[in-house]
Amino acid sequence: EKSYQKAYEWYKKAADNGDIAALNSIGIMYYHGQYVQQDYAKAFEWFAKAANKGESAAMYNLGAMYEKGQFVKRNDEEAMKWYKKAADKGRKNARDNYERLEKAQKSDNASERIKGIMQTIYNVKARKYGMLTKQTVEGVYPEIEKLLGGDKQYMAEKEKNEMIGLLKEAAVGYRNEAAQSGDPFLYVVASK
Repeated sequence: EKSYQKAYEWYKKAADNGDIAALNSIGIMYYHGQYVQQDYAKAFEWFAKAANKGESAAMYNLGAMYEKGQFVKRNDEEAMKWYKKAADKGRKNARDNYERLEKAQKSDNASERIKGIMQTIYNVKARKYGMLTKQTVEGVYPEIEKLLGGDKQYMAEKEKNEMIGLLKEAAVGYRNEAAQSGDPFLYVVASK
């Protein structure tokens, strides 16, 4: 049978004597509520003590707390910072998490960039030509591809279809805006 009480006592003695791994272990006990009451604030405090003294497992644990928003506000940048520090000390799981967050961040940035470009082109075309047909919406795609420099990494068929779907949603919004404006001509043109 595990004796969390004895473990806590030994970790505490070791931590008092400067053992940084013991600082992290006490943090884990607070994180999981083993012998002590579960307390993310105290877990974070112990992890921070250990991480600031160079304990890679504690760096990983801080990254996880930032990523999950436990005790601290969710912050992927901070999570990546701590995962990177732990990865630089050889922690493979930290490297994996860092790379996963980095990839998600790049994907989000590309997606936002594409959406911004689509919205701009859509607004110009819709207002200039006054119609929102399937051909008008699909005609925006080559312009987006050209503006992105033909970056094929983001121009797969799936992304093209996603862009067309988003533009169609925008078209419905524009048609609704036209209807609410009270201008019957604008609504008729936007509805084509």
